[in-house]
Amino acid sequence: MFVLLWGKVHGVFNIKWVYIFNIFLFEAGSALCGAAPNSEALIIDRVIAGVGGSGMYSGTLTYVSVLSNEQEKPAYRAGSTVIWGKAKLGGGKKSEALVAA
Repeated sequence: MFVLLWGKVHGVFNIKWVYIFNIFLFEAGSALCGAAPNSEALIIDRVIAGVGGSGMYSGTLTYVSVLSNEQEKPAYRAGSTVIWGKAKLGGGKKSEALVAA
């Protein structure tokens, strides 16, 4: 939901600082998730981390399109998408195992 918004923000503001902001937002949300006292707080903190993560994803695609030439773009986009997909699949299973423990 926020990927399109972050794509627009990356186009308007300096990509570097928006990307760094998203990294901090993701890290802050992740830290809050670790300190969440109950499931409601965990859900809210996970939303914060998700907003930051979507900005990092959008920023990665923006950086690839800006910093690479036409021959390199498909390989870099495919690589970043594969890494992102593997992290999403593996992260969910690890989270389930932690919650079940």
